[in-house]
Amino acid sequence: MGLASKEKAAFSMVGLGIAVVIMSLLTAVYYTNAANVQNKANNDIAELQAENTNLQNDVTLRNSQISSLNAQVSSLNGQLATLTAQKEDLASQVDSLSRMVDDLEYQLSLMQAAASGSGAGGGSFARMQ
Repeated sequence: MGLASKEKAAFSMVGLGIAVVIMSLLTAVYYTNAANVQNKANNDIAELQAENTNLQNDVTLRNSQISSLNAQVSSLNGQLATLTAQKEDLASQVDSLSRMVDDLEYQLSLMQAAASGSGAGGGSFARMQ
């Protein structure tokens, strides 16, 4: 082998060594970046899981509140139905009492008319008794 061949071989070896060093550095940078990306992804996943847990807890709380409100609405609807029935019953009683008052007023007017028609008190009112 001549000197030129030996120099070419040496340059080739140096170039190959440089390429290996560059490849090693790139590999180290790649794995460092990959580890950083993995750590960031793990942190993001942990944050999302915590947020998901919080949201699930909120949903559970809201569902409990909705159930409580539904029970209150049902109770109020029952009370409303009871009060409506009582109101209708009272309205019926008021109508009945109004008719009774009207009847009594009519009877009173008949008695007053009979009493005033008799003059000295011995008239038709006395005969009605």
